[in-house]
Amino acid sequence: MKAVLPICMLLLCLIFVFGVAVIITSDTVPPVVVGDVNGDGRVNAVDLTMMKRQIIGMYNLTSRQIRIGDVNHNGRIDDLDLEILVDVILERSPAK
Repeated sequence: MKAVLPICMLLLCLIFVFGVAVIITSDTVPPVVVGDVNGDGRVNAVDLTMMKRQIIGMYNLTSRQIRIGDVNHNGRIDDLDLEILVDVILERSPAK
């Protein structure tokens, strides 16, 4: 509750100074789908291709994309992530 007061005061100051309201809702941040490297909300061959290109050095993913594509959570995108993602795409195992 104590943290809410400073945020409310900041929002009121912004409204007073700039005359605009800042609306913060949970809808502004889309949910993260593990393996969805391109951020379209689906895990598919496009994500797989981007991850393959990252592994062979043809493409540089952002740190956020690497975290999302690191399906086995070992800190990097590697062949095991690709194998897991293929299983997910072919519906042989659930996304983790």
